[in-house]
Amino acid sequence: MKFFIITSLLFWLHFDLFAQIPNGGFEFWDQMQNFEKTLLWNTNQDSNYVRFIKDTDVYEGNYSLKIVGSSNATGWNNCNSQAQMGMNFDIPLQMDKSLTFYVKCIPDSTKALSGSYLIIEGSLYSGSELKGKIKWQADAPIYTYTKIQIPIQEPNIDSINIVILGGAANGADDGCYDYSISWIDGLSIAPTTLVTTKESIPFEKSISIFPNPSSGRVELANSKTFFSTYMLYSLEGKLLENGKVHQNTIQLNPIYHGTFILELMDDEGSKIHKKLILE
Repeated sequence: MKFFIITSLLFWLHFDLFAQIPNGGFEFWDQMQNFEKTLLWNTNQDSNYVRFIKDTDVYEGNYSLKIVGSSNATGWNNCNSQAQMGMNFDIPLQMDKSLTFYVKCIPDSTKALSGSYLIIEGSLYSGSELKGKIKWQADAPIYTYTKIQIPIQEPNIDSINIVILGGAANGADDGCYDYSISWIDGLSIAPTTLVTTKESIPFEKSISIFPNPSSGRVELANSKTFFSTYMLYSLEGKLLENGKVHQNTIQLNPIYHGTFILELMDDEGSKIHKKLILE
C-alpha cells in the first residue's frame, strides 16, 4: 500500500491583499512527463496518479482546476486528490473577508461507489501562531458553478494555508468511495457578501416532478416556490437545454433519453435540482 499525505514543499506566496494571484493560480501550469501540473500548488499528482486537470470549463479566466479520483488508487490513503498552497499578506486580514471560490461537484457516474466528495480547508495564522481553521465540504451534488464563501472569523490574519481534498474519500477497509469530479475556479480572498448560499438544498424533497420517467412533458407539484426557468444537465454536468416554466409545466426536447439533472430556478436566483429519467 502506498501512503501519500502532503506534509512538505508547501508553497508560500507573498502578496498584498489586493494584488492576488489571478484565479487562485489555476491559470499557471507546467508540462511534466505525461501530465500538466499546477505551478503554484503542491499536489500528490504524478505520472501514475492522474488527479488534477487543466480544464476549460470555467467560471472566469481561461482555466479551472478539475479534480478527479485516480483510477489507480487502491490504498485508503491514496484515495484523496490533494492540493496545498500558502498565502502571506502584507496587510493582515480582518473579519469582513472570506475565502471565496466557485465550485461544481458531481458524482463520477463511471464508478460504482460514486458520491460528492470535496473539502476546502484553511489554517489561519498570525505570525507563527495558529489562530483558527475554516472548512467547507460538499454534502450533495452541485451541478452548476456556485459561489462559496468561508468567512474568516479571526482578526489580524497575515497568512493562510489552503488545502483542497477531492476525487474520492479514503475507505477504512483499504478502498475508496464517494468518487466525484469537481471544478474549482476564481479562488481568492474577498469581502464577505453572501449571507446564505442560495443553492443550499440541491435535491429538494418537498417538490415532486411527474411523470418520472417522462417522455418529455414534466409537471411540478407540491412546491411552495414559483419556478420560472429550467436547465437540463447530463450527469457529467453538461448543459443540454434551458427554457421557461409555463404554469408549472416543462416541455423538453424528445431527443434525450436516459438519466438527467433538472435544475429549477426562481426569479431571485434560488435553485433546486431533481433527478429525471427521460424515455
